[in-house]
Amino acid sequence: MRALTYDQAVEVGLEPRDYAYESVSGEFEAVLDFKVWGKSVNLQCFFTVPATGERFRVSAFREDGKHYTPKDGRIDFSEEGLEGGLYRLTIGQNKRGRAAWLGAELLRNPV
Repeated sequence: MRALTYDQAVEVGLEPRDYAYESVSGEFEAVLDFKVWGKSVNLQCFFTVPATGERFRVSAFREDGKHYTPKDGRIDFSEEGLEGGLYRLTIGQNKRGRAAWLGAELLRNPV
């Protein structure tokens, strides 16, 4: 499955509310825990930073009309089987001061 709906995530025991909406800006490593389709044309990706246990979510958008990616367009997070992978994430801020997912690089394949 490419991603879950919010209700499906809760039904299988995941708790999206445990993940902060606004992540810190910067570059860090995090594990993709699960993905949920957003209400607009977005895909919410839920991550945990192994070093700190911090949990947060960031949204991937369809920048090209097909693929749900960070701004760099390198990884389509709507693909199946990405959960459990370790990624180097780059997160900045958009014009409104909200989190803007600028880039992602796969560091370790999903297990």
